[in-house]
Amino acid sequence: MKDCFVNISNKIWIFWGSEVKCDVFANDAQMLTCKVSVSSADSGTFISFVYAKTRSASRIQLWEHMRIFASTINEPWLVCGDFNCILDPNEKRGGVPHKLSKSLDFIEFLTDCGLSDMGYNGSPFTWCHERKEEEIIWKRLDKMVANDELGAKFTSISVQHLARVSSDHSPLFITLKDQPSNTIKYFKFLNFWVEQEGFQDIVKNQWNQHVEGNPFWILQQKLKRVSKALSEWSRNKICDIFIKSSHLEEYVKIWEDKYINSLDQDDRMALNKATDDLVLHLKVVDTFWRQKAHLKWQLEGDENTKYFHYVVRGRRHHMKIHRIRNGADWIEDEDDIANAASCWETVEQDMVSMVKDVLKGIPMPRYFTSTCLVLISKVQHPQEFSEFRPISLSNVTNKLVSKILNNRLSKILPNIISQNQSGFMKGRVIGENVLLAQEIVHGIRKPNKGVMW
Repeated sequence: MKDCFVNISNKIWIFWGSEVKCDVFANDAQMLTCKVSVSSADSGTFISFVYAKTRSASRIQLWEHMRIFASTINEPWLVCGDFNCILDPNEKRGGVPHKLSKSLDFIEFLTDCGLSDMGYNGSPFTWCHERKEEEIIWKRLDKMVANDELGAKFTSISVQHLARVSSDHSPLFITLKDQPSNTIKYFKFLNFWVEQEGFQDIVKNQWNQHVEGNPFWILQQKLKRVSKALSEWSRNKICDIFIKSSHLEEYVKIWEDKYINSLDQDDRMALNKATDDLVLHLKVVDTFWRQKAHLKWQLEGDENTKYFHYVVRGRRHHMKIHRIRNGADWIEDEDDIANAASCWETVEQDMVSMVKDVLKGIPMPRYFTSTCLVLISKVQHPQEFSEFRPISLSNVTNKLVSKILNNRLSKILPNIISQNQSGFMKGRVIGENVLLAQEIVHGIRKPNKGVMW
């Protein structure tokens, strides 16, 4: 049959459309690997379909074959199918409790190959052992795992567990999309800007331009003007820091070759300068990824750029809402200024004027009090609105005023609030009142024993 292939054990069948190019790379009894591309411009994606053996000893050969394959590629790769094993006890319900030791070989295989679980939507289990109701067992045997290169290629990756029909396994519906995001992009201050030549001049030139109006309007317009100017400056002057890294690396190689052939001191000085420029720029790239990944601690050793990419994309995938239940319907999803101290002399006067107006009782305009609502998942695979925690991302100016009010009120509140109020007071614990109430109730329940004279 055309556009079809069967593995050597006749247990894995794959079909593809006429618009898809599919080349088989590995054919094994428990795995079938092919490279799929949908257009001439598509470099292709490796896909491995798995139907693993039920015994752990029989799966060792599968893990070894996939380790070897992983060591030979550096391209997008996803693995999906029936692994016949689970990652942790939460992926099983019913029967004998799962021992984590049974999952160690599977976990080691994923770690060695750089693969991670891509999650799911739908039922938490994909397999059911149809027995008596009290003996029924549920497991998540079918899943999709992928490497970091796949996350770099596709902006949206979703795995949906479909309903079981005529089988004890649930089909997996996998969607890979590479399309621009429709989400609103807010201005993001990049920490490495502060160390770049021309940063202070941009801020001063834009901030010192005259603006008519009240302190609130003046501050808002100046912030807006500075953010726009910094974005244009970064785009035109700093450009793409990753392309620049490649250019600087090539420059170092050129001067290294020249020095090797000539052993001239001028070439050596040029090589040292090129190397210094590259090291300084790599620190810029490192700062960028640390801010992007929200890492507060210092990693030792190499740059770990790939690790930063993994953290960022992992967070994006975890935060992505693919579909959510609204009642009985499913909704499908399409898709501080930091380092302010470095510019405090420039912005101080306007910022202080705005805060003084707030302390005089003048209401803050809406463009300062408006917030951006974000849904943070409370569980690993959220599917309903109740499984999200909404948080409000407030304007940094609004938070500044709130912090000033908090610092001033915290000094007088202990003097005007009675000792009986324990909640939300510094140095007081609300749990003390709970313990006191329990002691009182416990004392009331004790029977009164009178004394006879």
